[in-house]
Amino acid sequence: MDREAGSQPRPDRHLNSVLLLYDKPLYRDWAFWTTVGVAGMTAIAMGTSRDPTATSLPRWLDTVLAVITFAFLFGVVPAWIRLLVRRSREHRPRHREQRPPADGHAAAASDWQQRQQRPPTGPQRRRSIDSASDGRPSTAAASLRSEESARTPAEPPSPATVPLRWAGMDADGFERLLFDLLRSSPEYRNVQWLMHTQAADRGRDLSMDRVLHDSAGGTHSERVIVQAKHWLKKPVDMPTIAATVAAVKLWGPPVIRTLIIATSGHFSADAVRWAEQHNDSGTAPFVELWPASKLEALLAAKPGLAVAHGLRPR
Repeated sequence: MDREAGSQPRPDRHLNSVLLLYDKPLYRDWAFWTTVGVAGMTAIAMGTSRDPTATSLPRWLDTVLAVITFAFLFGVVPAWIRLLVRRSREHRPRHREQRPPADGHAAAASDWQQRQQRPPTGPQRRRSIDSASDGRPSTAAASLRSEESARTPAEPPSPATVPLRWAGMDADGFERLLFDLLRSSPEYRNVQWLMHTQAADRGRDLSMDRVLHDSAGGTHSERVIVQAKHWLKKPVDMPTIAATVAAVKLWGPPVIRTLIIATSGHFSADAVRWAEQHNDSGTAPFVELWPASKLEALLAAKPGLAVAHGLRPR
């Protein structure tokens, strides 16, 4: 049993709860019910028998003695044997751990002695402190936790999002920003700026391949189209999104799996609801809505892009 030096040993609570003649609660122990059953059947058999007894004792006394004898032989004795088996199993691993190596292996014996004299560390030290404190807070346990927290490196704080100067950017600059942002992301490949800004592109501004990784270590890619909406004075509404989805379906192979609609403003409630219903139906393409807040979060991790495109002061 692990304990700190100088502390008093205390009994193992696990042993106290297991190494009893009958398990607790009693109604779950088969040995207890065996004892009760044997005693009950003996009492019924002796009490209802009409045969004369072999002794001169009264029948009630003969019945009591028979109940005690049979309950002890067929109930208490098996439970006691089970208790002995459990005790031997509990103590056997400790004897193996504390047994020194056999003679003739001096190097192994010396290493074993050093391990016995070495103070516990890591999880062993934690169990020792918890055993010594007996569930009460102690200065040793608090010191261990403070040491472990000091050794554990703190997670880097996530970059904070800040409002960007969207008003100082035109539609061409917004598409160029999306092109540079997606091209710098490792999960996107073959990023292409398809049309000039004012072209009738039928819902397509940027094209790329999104690389997907599965748990088995394989990778596959899907085609993604990005539609840029540099709208600051009004939100992107539902008819605009529905028309863009309908236009994307007219594209030839390869099949477009995902449509990203990115805006420097926000989306209307009807547009968000329509996109959610469309995605729930399972019809391609899957629609992703990127409002200004999402773009600001992505650019917060890449402040150089925001500065280069004039969205932040240098």
